[in-house]
Amino acid sequence: TDDVQLTVNALPTVDAGSDLSYCLDEGTQVINGTPSGGSWSGTGITNSSGVFDPLIAGVGFYGLVYHYIDGNSCGNRDTMVVEVKALPTPYAGSDTSLCDQPVPVTFVGQPNGGVWSGVGITAGGVFTPNGVSVYTLKYGYTEPTTGCYNEDSLEVDVVTPDTANAGLDRSVCIDTGQIQFIGVPSSGTTGFWSSNGIGSLGAYDVVAAGNYNFTYSFGEGNCLTTDDVQLTVNALPTVDAG
Repeated sequence: TDDVQLTVNALPTVDAGSDLSYCLDEGTQVINGTPSGGSWSGTGITNSSGVFDPLIAGVGFYGLVYHYIDGNSCGNRDTMVVEVKALPTPYAGSDTSLCDQPVPVTFVGQPNGGVWSGVGITAGGVFTPNGVSVYTLKYGYTEPTTGCYNEDSLEVDVVTPDTANAGLDRSVCIDTGQIQFIGVPSSGTTGFWSSNGIGSLGAYDVVAAGNYNFTYSFGEGNCLTTDDVQLTVNALPTVDAG
């Protein structure tokens, strides 16, 4: 007779770890299982040592398997779930053009609650031009339910404004009748006169002696510039033929 002994070994206890979540753009992550030395498999695993890439996996839920073989050649496995979360899609708005004047302009990004950054803009979106150039303004937003961040940008082309010129001061007699003021750039779509009864196109009826200031405005929005001109209306001399 002869005897033989059979040793039945228990399977190793394997722990893939707690479930995890990542934003889509967080880059490669190293996942550790217990005991060390096992191998990983599943969607998004780029190296069996435990390298996971959320961008390769894509948005969704994925079961990742950790497999371990001990010194007795006994193997076991455990599974954990990884969630890859989508990035928010903020919108900074369309590219635009502004004039180089210290007139604040407020930009509004979507969704509300984001933060602006860039040269000349406050976190709240107030941009003040300061020099002719092209400015890149970024709107960053963090989704409160996921903690994921993304940003969008727009370009602002800051240009030199057309400067309104009302012309030289004038002096006329009270019996002149109607006179025409001509602003530069010329009156039209965005050029207009105002103050003291002058017509928007620059026509003024002289009716009384005195000094009158008129304003010529050109442009619109933050490109609006103004200039003033003074008209002196002189009374007629008193004449006595005797």
